[in-house]
Amino acid sequence: MERPLVIGHRGARYVVKENTLQAFTYALENGADGVECDVWKARDGSLVVTHNREIEIGKRKYDVKSLTLRQIKSMKPTVPTLKEVLALVVGKYKAKLFVELKDPSATEKLDQTLEGWENVTVISFYAPALRELKYPSKGLLFVLRPLSLSSLVEGLNIEWIAPRRDMIDEKLMDEAKDLGLKVLSWLHNTPKEVREALKLKVDAMATDRPDLAVKWLRSSIKSLDHWFQSQ
Repeated sequence: MERPLVIGHRGARYVVKENTLQAFTYALENGADGVECDVWKARDGSLVVTHNREIEIGKRKYDVKSLTLRQIKSMKPTVPTLKEVLALVVGKYKAKLFVELKDPSATEKLDQTLEGWENVTVISFYAPALRELKYPSKGLLFVLRPLSLSSLVEGLNIEWIAPRRDMIDEKLMDEAKDLGLKVLSWLHNTPKEVREALKLKVDAMATDRPDLAVKWLRSSIKSLDHWFQSQ
């Protein structure tokens, strides 16, 4: 039975501090097929991996876009650059990397950084940014069920859609298949939610507990295989 790829959301954020090299390493060492990270552009043009535009250092918050990479690293060394994440995830582990583009102004720099890299998909809620991006593997994030999937993705030239888990049903999966789109579903953090991903035959599922999701997935597949064999 085919199974969805297990993607560690921000690494393994329920276990290790999110969006750090340690979190990505933990996810991949514990069976994840890939990870997802978030990207912002710093003041000097460097792409840094952090979910929020503001980073907390002590009791203060700093705007990433107002700081240089050197300033960020001096205050918070655990914040990695996208280049560091690429080298670890795709270079060392040969794993899949989903890069969520949080900063629409970073498309040109992102294209430059990803040049020559494979097994990477850029995802974003910002459709105009995806249109600007030249990198070939792209995906659209969304949280509301579209009336027409074909209208939603028209002109984006994307390979993936990334809907929230509760947006997905058989109809959406059929539409995606007809359009030649792969589906990344998020988030699957319980055994029941993992079974849903397997039942709907999504291509990949994001989870905050990739270590457990891998085990739950194997258990679900084993149970289904046993059921089919008994029929």
